Amino acid sequence: MGSVTGLRGADAPSLDASRAGETAEPNAALTLTARPGLVARWSNLRWLIALRSFALFLLLWYGLSVWNANPIQLPSPLRANLVFGVPGGIDATPDALEAMLRPLPPDTHWSITAVGRHQRRMLGIAILRGAGGIRVGFEDSVYLRRGVLAASNAELVADACELVRTLGRRPATIDEARELLACPGR
Repeated sequence: MGSVTGLRGADAPSLDASRAGETAEPNAALTLTARPGLVARWSNLRWLIALRSFALFLLLWYGLSVWNANPIQLPSPLRANLVFGVPGGIDATPDALEAMLRPLPPDTHWSITAVGRHQRRMLGIAILRGAGGIRVGFEDSVYLRRGVLAASNAELVADACELVRTLGRRPATIDEARELLACPGR
């Protein structure tokens, strides 16, 4: 059995089953004792997680081997939205953008979503690299600039349009956007 010692003082709760609901005596150490059954269950859980991960790996490996024998033909042009700056995701850096663009087929219609403080910089880099679209909105960033809150999504879109024009491109019209995204008209 293992134990962890911490919290001292009159307000520390007692975890001793024989004195449930009482508080510990002043300056008494709080001791948490692990039951052997709990350790055994955790060990089994780790094995189940490892087994599940291995099963997923085998399914992926089998799927890739089948795919390589009979590759799926994706519709052309491929549409990809590259997302940067999400915690646990791809860094919002120019190198990361280049790494994400490298494997895309040449006729891919790609757009970018950048979350947080790097949004404007990444949108600018993507526009200069030839992005077919950029995404802005409150769910990605609430700031126009450092310390300047946007009043609405419309203000974020107007700011993005200004950025596009400043970098020598023009925003698509509604009809052009529908055509690019293969959306039916009204």
